[in-house]
Amino acid sequence: MCLFIVAAIVFTAGIAFKFQISNEKSAGLKLPRDLNSMDYFLHTFEGMRSLDEVSDNKFRLPITWFLINMILFYFTGKYPYSEIYNNHGANVLLKGGSRSKWFISKWIWSVLCVILYYLAAYTSLMIFCLVGKIPISFDIRPLEYQNLLSPVSECTQIDTLKVIYLPIISSITAVSVQFVISLITSPFIGYMFMAVLYISSAYYFTPLLIGNFSMLARSSIFRVDGINIMQVTIRSIVVIFLSLIAGIWIFRRQDIMKGSRKCIFD
Repeated sequence: MCLFIVAAIVFTAGIAFKFQISNEKSAGLKLPRDLNSMDYFLHTFEGMRSLDEVSDNKFRLPITWFLINMILFYFTGKYPYSEIYNNHGANVLLKGGSRSKWFISKWIWSVLCVILYYLAAYTSLMIFCLVGKIPISFDIRPLEYQNLLSPVSECTQIDTLKVIYLPIISSITAVSVQFVISLITSPFIGYMFMAVLYISSAYYFTPLLIGNFSMLARSSIFRVDGINIMQVTIRSIVVIFLSLIAGIWIFRRQDIMKGSRKCIFD
């Protein structure tokens, strides 16, 4: 279900952007080149520039970026702990003989969901471009247009791969954090925590808020003082590792047989 939802979000964002460009061209906008599939990709996953880069200094939550992430958090946060909210799930866990293996297996399931989710999103974007007769290109090219990201220097194919990879590693990191928060509290609280974290990330430009990692507009490729993707990778690995260690330590000491919490999502 979540794959169809993210496909619908991507298509809707693409259609809205296409109409926006068409309307602005009718009003006199002249672009130095035709937009391609990579331009639409950047527009879909850009997030937002920091407030100091916005002309009117008004905070507007980037809806497409926010929805793509929150839909993912909902589905990855709902399933993993649902097994221990009933007697059958608890019995399965006990027969498995290892809480650590159970925890890691659910985390791996979440990671695979993230990869599949973005594969569906990227595929949907390519299908939209093919249907809309938008040229398919994987080159990040400069463009003087305020509503589209433009690189601060010449980009290579490696930069393209980094841009495609960035939302994925960022989401794996966020899902790992959500996994632990949900374990300590509940899936609902974990989901609300991620919502607050990502709204805060949109408002504050700081590497301390991991939601910044997933916004292409905050990357060093598109702003001089942006977050370096290598730094994002290192910090993400550290956060993922600490989340796994904390989650396993907490889960091995948690009494799941005494008053199992009810999943508020169900």
